[in-house]
Amino acid sequence: MNKVTADEMKQLQAKEPSPAVTMYLPAHRAATLLHIREDRVRFKNLVRKASDILNNIDKYDPFNVEFAKQCTNLSSQDSFWKDRTETMLICARPGELKVYDVPMAADEYVAVDDHYHLAPMYGLLSDSTPFYVVAITQDSALLFEGDEYDLHFVKQQSYQAKDSNSIHETDRKRYFRHIHEGLLADVDRDRPLILAGTSGDVADYRPLINYPFILDQYISGHHDEHSAHDLFPTAVRIVNEKVVEPKRQEYMAAHQQLRNDKSELASDEIVSIKNAAENGRIHTLVVGMSRMTTDTVDDLVRSVRKIAFPSEIECQAIDDLARKTWNQHGRIVNMDVEQLPGSHLAYALYRY
Repeated sequence: MNKVTADEMKQLQAKEPSPAVTMYLPAHRAATLLHIREDRVRFKNLVRKASDILNNIDKYDPFNVEFAKQCTNLSSQDSFWKDRTETMLICARPGELKVYDVPMAADEYVAVDDHYHLAPMYGLLSDSTPFYVVAITQDSALLFEGDEYDLHFVKQQSYQAKDSNSIHETDRKRYFRHIHEGLLADVDRDRPLILAGTSGDVADYRPLINYPFILDQYISGHHDEHSAHDLFPTAVRIVNEKVVEPKRQEYMAAHQQLRNDKSELASDEIVSIKNAAENGRIHTLVVGMSRMTTDTVDDLVRSVRKIAFPSEIECQAIDDLARKTWNQHGRIVNMDVEQLPGSHLAYALYRY
């Protein structure tokens, strides 16, 4: 799994030879043989689209053959399709081909330009929220660490009660404080924490620990060190609902308030936003490049957020704004298209 990071984004933005090919490929996180066959066909079709564009630009460019050959070699390797996420981002230019895992469903997308189209990735990085899960059992607690990509077991803290048959109330409080002190001594306390366990254990444990960012929703059930795979989907959903989405709504509310006040610190005019991006004035850029849908390669019953690409011209405009905003240390928020009123490409909050 190759995660999208801020450092990787800096490298991809470096001035390099063009053309630059960007492909977003929907894939299966838990790929069966049937899924791999489907993903291979989809990949082959995207590569063909990119090759057609490259040949229309300059059919004699040796990169065209190099690109197609590298993609064919990757696709033929079974290992290439293992341990992937919902989407693959493929970035290729002369002398370079990189593949990243994107933990979010996406529409198919191909672009050939003088730079990579990374606008959705800036939004992904802004939303990224590492978190912890503490799973409580009868005589121990387990710490898991995760992010939007995966969840993994870190350590376990055990406690032996005086009475081997049951834990009395005094022992129970001592037990919870003991596992808390041992389990969470070295964690980043700015990260949200999700509790997992029976309703009784969670209710008893919550008031006895001193942690500033415990989410009110918990994951029910009995868990052990092998439960990371089962805990992950619910944990990510809780973090999105309780942490990420409220932040999104705060940005939209702030923008709406500034608009109501007719403040010059907010705008939905593309010319104004473009000038502000050039001058490094954008604090937050809100773009509409996602939507809630069940239309994914997994045919889900529950709607998920999916990266959605507007028209080619609009994609180029948004990508240009996002790239300049990110390079000036601004924040990019990728909102659902339906949440942006009107037909505007983007909204911006200005620093000054």
